[in-house]
Amino acid sequence: MNPTVPPIAGSSAWQLAFLSFAVVILILEVLHGWRIGLTRQLTRIVAIIAAYSCAIFAGPVLLPVTRSFAKLPDPVLTVVGSAVLGAIVFAILNALGPILFKRTRDHRSAVMRLSWGISGGLLGIVLGSFTIWLVFAGARLAGSVAEAQVQSQHALTAGILQPVWNRPLQIQSAELATRDQPPTPLMTTLAELKNSLEAGPIGEILKNVDPLPQGAYRTVERVGEVASNPESAQRFLRFPGAQQIASDPKIIALRDDPEITKLVSQGRVFDLLQNRRVIDALNDPVLLSRLKKFDLDHALDYALSK
Repeated sequence: MNPTVPPIAGSSAWQLAFLSFAVVILILEVLHGWRIGLTRQLTRIVAIIAAYSCAIFAGPVLLPVTRSFAKLPDPVLTVVGSAVLGAIVFAILNALGPILFKRTRDHRSAVMRLSWGISGGLLGIVLGSFTIWLVFAGARLAGSVAEAQVQSQHALTAGILQPVWNRPLQIQSAELATRDQPPTPLMTTLAELKNSLEAGPIGEILKNVDPLPQGAYRTVERVGEVASNPESAQRFLRFPGAQQIASDPKIIALRDDPEITKLVSQGRVFDLLQNRRVIDALNDPVLLSRLKKFDLDHALDYALSK
């Protein structure tokens, strides 16, 4: 980690809060599963699987439809369309459970009520664990992004890194020495939460049971290291693939556009995504092909090499 950027310490209070949250979620899911029974729980699981499957495989098919509702880049419209489609599929299938199947208490036989309640409760553990994992993975990913932003902002505040959007990126040391833009409390909190969840023996256990590849978190963290270190940033820009992308005509046009510069400086992300030049760039098949082929891991290795 760049020694000029202070590390963000974790807190045992955050870890305790997450563990308490996990216990509460499991208890609520077990009780809910006992109440609604086996078949309704199975319906919920099928609804979740169907929703994710539709979002992944059918979302891109909705592009012609989503284009008529919003003026955004195709990759953004694909994500939005996938999320909306998944939510609709889940809502429809999940609503069928109460219509088609009985609750535990609706069964006349005591044996059926007991077996329906126990099996529903066991499935509740599965669903509760899935919910906990989503929160855990989401917190780690959001925290990794926040930590990268906090590190970069500390570098900017200290005058280490000079952000220049409307011309090729350069690293300077004096121009921002008087600039004071501390990271937002939300970003700092997210970074602290992520480091808290990963701290200590409990954090090691949580990381080991996380099915999401650890490299995904590490990649985001390494992006923060590169952004917060001037030499690493320069090496990253010298990586062959990065040079090719930076010299793309559409990227150069974006970089030289004063309106784009204004939107970036003001943090107006939605307006930025609606800009015609941004849409053209993100919809350009040649540029998208270069971005897909760009070897980010090797570029980060090259940037962080000593």
